[in-house]
Amino acid sequence: IQFTTSLREIGSHARAIDVLTSTIPAHPKSDTLRVILGRALMSEGRPGEAADAYYRASVINPQNAAAYAGLGLALDQMERHFDAQAAYAAALQIEPDRVSTLTNYGLSLALSGQLVKAEERLRYASTLPGADVRVRQNLALILGLQGRFEDMREVDPHAPKRTVESNLDTLRSMMAPTRTYEALKEEAAPEEDAPAQA
Repeated sequence: IQFTTSLREIGSHARAIDVLTSTIPAHPKSDTLRVILGRALMSEGRPGEAADAYYRASVINPQNAAAYAGLGLALDQMERHFDAQAAYAAALQIEPDRVSTLTNYGLSLALSGQLVKAEERLRYASTLPGADVRVRQNLALILGLQGRFEDMREVDPHAPKRTVESNLDTLRSMMAPTRTYEALKEEAAPEEDAPAQA
């Protein structure tokens, strides 16, 4: 776990995948190894395989919120937003105040056109201790998508008055693999990710 985590920290995701692929058969009951594999696969832009790794981790340990959260991100990458939302909901059943999952859930809802529900998730996330400026920026983005530019500026005074179209482009780019990994890495539990965010 420490070795593959270190490999991922220096950007050697392909090497981490090789190590994990050969290690997992010796530890078939390790949900932690499968979550790490999922993260490495996401970093390599392989969401389909990542989804499989996260799903298997969730089967091994149905109480692993990181597995469901990662599955949601992978499914969003595959544009399976409704399936992704079910995965986020499962993660939040285990950890209701998981900030990155609430945020990603909100963005996923926005991508599927459910802006009011997206706003609800992001507003709640913004009230939690772990929320940072990005959560407020995400909320401002969703408000902008609704054309509520005054509300958007109240949440984030520095938010540009984007058009709805440019807000949609921004939203899509935020769900890209590079952002996805950062969101995952940020919310990882310490025992799951020594350097931590998943």
